[in-house]
Amino acid sequence: MLKPSGYIEFDDYNWIFGSCKEYLKPEIKNNPQHPQNLDFRYSKDQQNIPHVKKIIDIFVKNNKSYIEKIENRLYQKI
Repeated sequence: MLKPSGYIEFDDYNWIFGSCKEYLKPEIKNNPQHPQNLDFRYSKDQQNIPHVKKIIDIFVKNNKSYIEKIENRLYQKI
């Protein structure tokens, strides 16, 4: 839906779910059955995949309709 010459910006290229465990509230972090606990919701593999990177690498970097303006962050549709 991005118009030609428009820009799309991505953040947190290498961020992973597993890195946010230390920020969870103790009642979530210490309860493996809590629905917001990462171990309850995601496998270890899913927690350690940089999802934003995966999306950019597959759908944007391989698309000839986009020019990378800022490495791994800003792309322009041509």
